[in-house]
Amino acid sequence: MPSSQPVSTPQPAPTQLCEALGSGSFGIVFRAIQPSGHVIAVKKSRVPLRFSRPGLQHEARILHLLQGHKTIPELWGYHRGPHYEYIGMELLGHNLKSKVPWQEADVGLRPETVLRIGIQLLSALEHLESKGVVHRDIKPTNVLLSAQDPSSVVLIDFGISSLRNVHRPQPKSPPIIGSLEWCSIHVHAKRWPLCAADDLESLIYTLLFCVSCWLPWSTDIASIWDPLAVAGIAHAKKTFTGTTLVGVECPLTAALGRLLDEARALPIDGVPQYAHIAAGLSAALPACASPSAPLDFTPIPLPTVLKRRFASANIPFSHPDQLQIPPPEDDGPFRDSNSTCGQYDWFLQHDRAADLTFPVDDAQVCDAALSTMPFHVDYRVPKCPIQHRGWKEIMPESEIYGP
Repeated sequence: MPSSQPVSTPQPAPTQLCEALGSGSFGIVFRAIQPSGHVIAVKKSRVPLRFSRPGLQHEARILHLLQGHKTIPELWGYHRGPHYEYIGMELLGHNLKSKVPWQEADVGLRPETVLRIGIQLLSALEHLESKGVVHRDIKPTNVLLSAQDPSSVVLIDFGISSLRNVHRPQPKSPPIIGSLEWCSIHVHAKRWPLCAADDLESLIYTLLFCVSCWLPWSTDIASIWDPLAVAGIAHAKKTFTGTTLVGVECPLTAALGRLLDEARALPIDGVPQYAHIAAGLSAALPACASPSAPLDFTPIPLPTVLKRRFASANIPFSHPDQLQIPPPEDDGPFRDSNSTCGQYDWFLQHDRAADLTFPVDDAQVCDAALSTMPFHVDYRVPKCPIQHRGWKEIMPESEIYGP
């Protein structure tokens, strides 16, 4: 008599994590090996099953929506386990900030290189606009070099990206959406929701940073919870206009200054004319290198007048006792089982912000597509031998939680 039990579909072999490549607010990125031997990147975030709105799930949906453009990482899949969630994606190279000689004095990148990066990222923003996505955190560390094509850059980190047509109330916290150094003046002014013009302004700051290796409000110590620093940076940005960049002996920088004024003047529902913008920037450097040539990150001396225009602003800072840091989220009766391990990067993630939401039907379509991708990670499988890159070995999850 034939068995009435359903035939189970064998699960594919798991992706194996290797060495850590970097970390961010949502977790750690690892180099990983697919069962086929293909090497990819895996972003891993700690979130228990009791939370129904995990952050990486939203990022995976955004990436699925954006697939098919050269400046978007190829998505390999999303998996949620009992303690962690994972995104598998294309393995990329160094981030843009690491290629900018910002620790050296009086040098910057070649304007031709900055222009080529800008043209590619304008194309990325145009693609996002066509899909109704606002990135909300454009900055040099979220632009990576392609590992396969030395002429190309890729936009990453869509963890706080929003959908233009999904309207949610403005969150009370944090006071800045995105990154303090790179967000638009309208983010400082609490204009809501964020829009394409905000992404464009952040891109302009990124390109100006590449030209000069510095912005007047650049600082590594300012906190979004410091009201004095936030106000000081907002003031420095407002007084930095297209007029500031007139006559700087760099046509591309002057063109970026004019574009900065135009981006700030766009209404919240305005759509940047990306092709027109790209043509305007290209006109500033008509003799640019071939788009297929490797990007040249050789630093060059800055014109004296340009260096003066990017002089540091006087940013005030509050006493540590005056920082307006909100209390940590309450885990209720659940204890953070990692709290005694001294592993800061594994601190518990909570439900994502309410404004990071897909319509139910769209979410189901994305999730159905993600579920067909042969990607999963077994937290009980030990990591493969790592190549030490200055990271401390991270305790295997199986040692923390048991089998």
